[in-house]
Amino acid sequence: MSACGAIPITDGAHSSLPEAGSVVIVWSSHPVVTDTMSIWLHKQGLVPIERNWLEQTLKDQDVILSNSDDDQVIIIESAKKMHIDLVVFGDLDQEIRAPMVSIRGFNVDSNRVLWEGSAHYDQYIKVPLNHALVDLTCQALATAWGLRERGKSWFRTSGDICLTDSK
Repeated sequence: MSACGAIPITDGAHSSLPEAGSVVIVWSSHPVVTDTMSIWLHKQGLVPIERNWLEQTLKDQDVILSNSDDDQVIIIESAKKMHIDLVVFGDLDQEIRAPMVSIRGFNVDSNRVLWEGSAHYDQYIKVPLNHALVDLTCQALATAWGLRERGKSWFRTSGDICLTDSK
């Protein structure tokens, strides 16, 4: 269910989707967005790389992350070195009462965005930010993957990290 009656407004599209079993690096500056993307993608059959392991691997290579957009270049370069084709980035425009989540699946070999989506609410939220971020992340992913229509509509999710419900 959405954040306290607010209806999510989404946009998104895809040119291709990854095959089940594809290994993926999931990256966002916000841990709730990262964890939600990772769980959602895992439920779609992808195999996310453990973020703590990735961070330790980068630290062992003396790579310093700044928790900024500059990190995305470092993550893409790391994916190339690790022979991982897909990186999923999540961005958060964090106005606490009106957050917006944007996601994109990036193919490292082709330097192309394969799918992308975004979600925000049609009004200010009255629930804890983390609850809203879980919902918005799932809504953005579902739109990018073509599992929900773009625009302003209800899309059923459950509290179990946004399992899709076809009803």
